[in-house]
This record gives sequence, structure tokens and C-alpha cells, in this order.
Amino acid sequence: MKVSAMVAAMLRETTLEKARQRSVHHIYRCLDANLLDSAIFWMKVRDRLDTIAESGELH
Repeated sequence: MKVSAMVAAMLRETTLEKARQRSVHHIYRCLDANLLDSAIFWMKVRDRLDTIAESGELH
């Protein structure tokens, strides 16, 4: 799945703040399981959510 598709799916389901919290949760879960590629994917998702938050796109 592409980062943009995951971000869009998450934002359809919940708020920006909760989506970011979920992405951080997934980062730690993947790191704990030594799933580095997945952790990187979730870091990119988190970064995209941060960019959206900083830009005020959803306000």
C-alpha cells in the first residue's frame, strides 16, 4: 500500500490526532518485532500526517 493511500484511509476513519497516535503505535510495534521495512513505512505515514497538521490542510 502507498503511504498516501494509508493516510487517506486513516483520516477517513478517525481524526488527525488519533491517526498520528496510531501511526506511532505501529512504528513501535514494528520495531519491537524487528520489521524494519514496515516501521519505515509507518514513519513515512507519521511524517505525512505531521505535514498535514503543520499545513492546517484539515482545518
